[in-house]
Amino acid sequence: MTKNDIYSSLIEAGREKGYCVIPEFALHSDCPPNLEERPKHIDLVWALRQSSNSNEQNLPNSRYWKVIAAFEIEGCNVKCERERHPKHLELLKKFYGAEVQLFMVLYTQAYDRNWNNQATRDGEIASQKSWCENICNAEGFKVISGIELLNNLQEIPKA
Repeated sequence: MTKNDIYSSLIEAGREKGYCVIPEFALHSDCPPNLEERPKHIDLVWALRQSSNSNEQNLPNSRYWKVIAAFEIEGCNVKCERERHPKHLELLKKFYGAEVQLFMVLYTQAYDRNWNNQATRDGEIASQKSWCENICNAEGFKVISGIELLNNLQEIPKA
């Protein structure tokens, strides 16, 4: 499953469940500015508008949106990026509540660059899941492959 397949599935499933689907969701608008750090963005979130803010957004994200689920999409062979995701989960929980779930969804194919699409990715997926369960061990953080995506989204309630 490619990155585009995953994005498409997440957008469709989020809308079917009644959520606003927001790409590149900024966390930095809620945090004190730190010029030495790059802005923190979540690849995609499912969120609900806060009832008191139904007009165009002119407030920080945490005062405007109620984030239900967040998704970081990574290649199954990527190890360097995964370390930042538990930190993103800490910020999500701080600003949006303890019930927020963060999924790192792994794509296993890429046709837009040099990638061996014939190779089996089971070992890389297992390694990422093992890291999540044994090293990261953050409550509300889950690593799944794109193939498992729709089954895992069933646990997220409708809006």
